[in-house]
Amino acid sequence: MILTFDEKGYIRASIQGRNGHTTQTSIMELVQNSVDARATEIRINYDTTNNRIFIIDNGLGMNYSTLQKMAVLYKHEDRKENTHGKFGIGAKDAWFQIGGNWNILSKTKNNNNIVSLEWNIDKLIEWADNKIEYDNFIDSSKNATEDMKKLYDEYKINAESGTLIMCKLPEEYIDNDFKKTLTKLVKEIQIKHQNKRCQILH
Repeated sequence: MILTFDEKGYIRASIQGRNGHTTQTSIMELVQNSVDARATEIRINYDTTNNRIFIIDNGLGMNYSTLQKMAVLYKHEDRKENTHGKFGIGAKDAWFQIGGNWNILSKTKNNNNIVSLEWNIDKLIEWADNKIEYDNFIDSSKNATEDMKKLYDEYKINAESGTLIMCKLPEEYIDNDFKKTLTKLVKEIQIKHQNKRCQILH
């Protein structure tokens, strides 16, 4: 997708055909976010039955304030060049490219609460066209619902902190080609990070 910004830097449109950004590079961006969060283990799972992709890490996690920054739709100009991070446009850009409905669940050390963020990309496009209000496609909470907590507990890595990203993918991803592409991509990511203190599992 292509992101269009208004004079204040806020996203006002999102259309098909982003140059140089693919599903593969989007997933790599999200994995890099986990690496930047000092994760020592990252898992990439594809649920073929429900057409969902999961990226789970045991990194530092995010508090509610940080998670809310991810929900703000504006272009960051002060982002450090040497990090991808979970704070810049990179993660959002990845979500837009892949599409679908996203849930982000995160927990920090010494905090029992699991914070949550939900993005609906199709509704975001409707918002960009001034068809719906902002709050109708983004939902965040300081304490996740019981269903989301169960999801986090089911997939979490055994750690005091971490982040779970889940995307209910668009229908066009329901095919064997995507599964093969993801498997190949994970191998490439594993090679890329083999000399770092981070284990990539699939």
